[in-house]
Amino acid sequence: MRYAILITMMLAVPWGGEGFAAKEPLGAKRAGMATYIFRGRVIEVERETKILKRFNYKYEYVYYTATIVVDRMIKAERHGTARRLRVRSWKSKYLGPGPQPAGLGGHSHVPEKGEVVKVYARRAGKHLNVLDPDGYLLLKEAPKPEEEEAPKPEEEEDAVEKTGKGGAEAAEPAQE
Repeated sequence: MRYAILITMMLAVPWGGEGFAAKEPLGAKRAGMATYIFRGRVIEVERETKILKRFNYKYEYVYYTATIVVDRMIKAERHGTARRLRVRSWKSKYLGPGPQPAGLGGHSHVPEKGEVVKVYARRAGKHLNVLDPDGYLLLKEAPKPEEEEAPKPEEEEDAVEKTGKGGAEAAEPAQE
């Protein structure tokens, strides 16, 4: 009986959810793991795409290099006067048939131009790599492109004076 329980446990553990789960968010552990912590505005994001085959699975990897103008350095391995830092991050996408195999899919957020972010990064050779999966902390979203708005009340009054009509009638051309 003991052997049956032992064998069942040995077979169940490697195939459990924990063995193949995605990487959990770092949360409070980020500060201890990072060699650089800083805050700044993203001014440019470069993107490079590669298709790779790993373990008979085909993936599309997208590598991002963000250039960030630093406005506050919180922690630095080497204290310098760098006001612009380039940090690397990535995302992957499964291209094969069926559901995506379990595993890490890259960074949970890749910043866009104009966003203000707090970055937790670690030096790897001459590069700074953002801690994965959540080394970017979004502080302020990028401004959205302005859309055409409805006419303001002053504009409607001008339309009434010019055409003698108001509201939607002023905007529509007269049909003859």
